[in-house]
Amino acid sequence: MSQHPHHVCTRTVSADADLLYDAFTDRRALKEWLASEALTIPRAGGPICLWWKDGSYVQGAFTQLAPPSEIHIRWRANEDLEETDTSITLTSMEEGVQVEIAHSSPSTIARFSWDRMLDNLAAVFGQKGVDQRMLMRPDGSRRASLGFFIGPTAPAVSSDLPTHTLGIRVVGTFPETPAHDAGLRRDDVIVEVAGQPVFDLFSYSHALDAISPGKTVEIRRVRTGSLDRLSFTAGEGPETLPLPPADPKAFAQQLQGMYEEFETELDALLSGVSDEEASWKPHADAWSINEVLAHLIPFERMFHHWMGAAAVRFEPYTWVEHPALWTEGLRHVFPTLLDLREELRRARRETVAYLQRLPDDLVRRPTYQRMGMIILLDQFHPRHHHEQIKRIRNAFKTKGDHHRA
Repeated sequence: MSQHPHHVCTRTVSADADLLYDAFTDRRALKEWLASEALTIPRAGGPICLWWKDGSYVQGAFTQLAPPSEIHIRWRANEDLEETDTSITLTSMEEGVQVEIAHSSPSTIARFSWDRMLDNLAAVFGQKGVDQRMLMRPDGSRRASLGFFIGPTAPAVSSDLPTHTLGIRVVGTFPETPAHDAGLRRDDVIVEVAGQPVFDLFSYSHALDAISPGKTVEIRRVRTGSLDRLSFTAGEGPETLPLPPADPKAFAQQLQGMYEEFETELDALLSGVSDEEASWKPHADAWSINEVLAHLIPFERMFHHWMGAAAVRFEPYTWVEHPALWTEGLRHVFPTLLDLREELRRARRETVAYLQRLPDDLVRRPTYQRMGMIILLDQFHPRHHHEQIKRIRNAFKTKGDHHRA
């Protein structure tokens, strides 16, 4: 590092120095506040590569590490021809840890918005709050909301599109939103948002960065082989997102209360359902009640896997799409409505039991907040399927009325 670095940025963060050291060296921690994807081997000569959803990236190597106080990196951005040296110094003080970032040259890396990035570091690691990238656009303004839930990457099959075009599947819409009123529905496949191709979470989030709340947004979607366009007004994203209590035992109690409400609702919905009705489908492509229950069980099991992996600091590669083999396999092992109902109860009891036993080292890390936030946000999901069961039961009753008539 030269005697007069070209850019120095500092921030005091109320967090332990070892957590902040990880925030700059551990690939899991780097994704909690800085990059969309990260690859690191934190040792002298080990690589570091950070990638953002707009396609930009930096790559290089750690040149010197002195945990938990010093990190030195030589790297370059994809726009740069020459490397720059960056030093990160962590100094423990009475009010927290002073983070200082200094660069050896006026490179693209030195011109990054480090002030805003360190604000997010302080929010995630110091205040144990929400990752501000989920709430704010890159310019610091509020993110827009389009009023629907996105699912996994899906093929967009239409004669109007090139072969092998990919999009993102809609898994649900918020009622009484412009997107719902414009006609967007579950299982539509979106291929473009505001002129930007979308095919995964990163591309969709990048497209949202360009949309202001209150502006008209146009999307292209595929439904049953037909490509069309929808236009509607973008809503305003949330000011904040739900976070779990700091004590995982209190979180487990909160979640248990939610589950008890779901169980009461579900018991009422399933009262009087025969095995014939439970296995009946309104039409060939629809789900039966048994299939709905077999769909809910693996979501609890994914939470179990995530908690177990996070407890030993192992990162599952991705949140997988719900494959049909899970539903089919569960219906084979638990063939009756009562079997499936009891297995769902067991799975939810397991979720609560695992939360009660999360290790302290996990709870002190931002991974716990993110995990808890996603578990809480997912609680719309059971009620969505409760409504589905209501529709199936109504259709079954209507079928019976027609036969009797």
